[in-house]
Amino acid sequence: MSGSKEDIIWASGFYLTKELPKDYGQLSDRGLVNLIEDTTSERYEDMEAHEVWELIELLATNRYTHDVSIITPIDITDKEFITEAFEIAFGDDAINRDFSKQEVLEELMGFSNKAYEYDEFNTPDI
Repeated sequence: MSGSKEDIIWASGFYLTKELPKDYGQLSDRGLVNLIEDTTSERYEDMEAHEVWELIELLATNRYTHDVSIITPIDITDKEFITEAFEIAFGDDAINRDFSKQEVLEELMGFSNKAYEYDEFNTPDI
């Protein structure tokens, strides 16, 4: 089972330097492989395009389960975790841009609050 087209595009943003275009389904297999190879983020650059695609599909399929182990390997060091948190909060190389841990936590809490508000007002009643 794979996620919807919208979920695939959303999930691609975790593994690529930019999300897949809305018309990615019209690309040939080779075209999609080239696009993935050209835009794979640094963290996943040692992976083959098909492996990155599998990660994108896995995350898209599990988008609403909130299982973050799908996004980030569990066996990362504390330094890698802190670096990732800084980059989530403030972008590339944030760890070297004089942000404090408190600023990172405040930014992440802001993201969390916005996501909660979005979910509250945009999730259909079941």
